[in-house]
Amino acid sequence: MDAELDRNWMLFEFEREREEKREEERERGCERERENVSLLLSNEKKEEEK
Repeated sequence: MDAELDRNWMLFEFEREREEKREEERERGCERERENVSLLLSNEKKEEEK
């Protein structure tokens, strides 16, 4: 029984860590998207000023 509990706990920890990594990746992706949009808007403004 203890071995099964240990195994389940290890699986739980593994899944939790994996989900944390996914969330970090999503956050980085959102940050990159915001930067890209900001650059696009900046470029459009420069083009309009020409």
